[in-house]
Amino acid sequence: MFQVQKPIWKPHIKYQEYWQLVNSNPGGPIETYPWSYLVDWSNQIARDFLGHIAQPTQVFRDSNLLWQNSTTCKQLAGLVSSLLGATTVKKVLCFGLGDFCRTAPEWLKRQHDSWDETSDVTHDPDYTALAEDILTKKEFKIVGHHGAGGFAEIDDESIVISAFTAAPVKQIIADIARPALIISTGFGVFNDDE
Repeated sequence: MFQVQKPIWKPHIKYQEYWQLVNSNPGGPIETYPWSYLVDWSNQIARDFLGHIAQPTQVFRDSNLLWQNSTTCKQLAGLVSSLLGATTVKKVLCFGLGDFCRTAPEWLKRQHDSWDETSDVTHDPDYTALAEDILTKKEFKIVGHHGAGGFAEIDDESIVISAFTAAPVKQIIADIARPALIISTGFGVFNDDE
């Protein structure tokens, strides 16, 4: 929105999943059917209406401590180490972990905690300014404010983490690079876009 102090509309990339393009006609004009992505606009008022949780930095820190001391964390670290073997990993990219500062489902607030110690880059176009500030202080590099910047960061020496994303992450990275490891939800697990 040109020269608007506080615009309520924000541009983002709307993905049309490849299988959806093959198996059925996507919504919208027929001219858009061949495109795997479109530029769309989202209204920020509904998002901002949810509000923020009290003391998000403290909640982030406490959840992270609980995760670091959990058996699941140790088991996951061992599993990832055994899967990677001698493969060199230089960065970890997280896609769509969600904005943990807003009032939202509990699992959404805890996803960042799982990757705080290892993650380098995080990509979610829906972060609020408060979430970006906390993540930046925790030394995360935030990319892809409008929807696609994180994909350019993927290379053969990276791990990709995506859970419950609105983008078909695995389909997109299949044409770009071969990350050392992909950690993701499976097909049909709460999310048809994966």
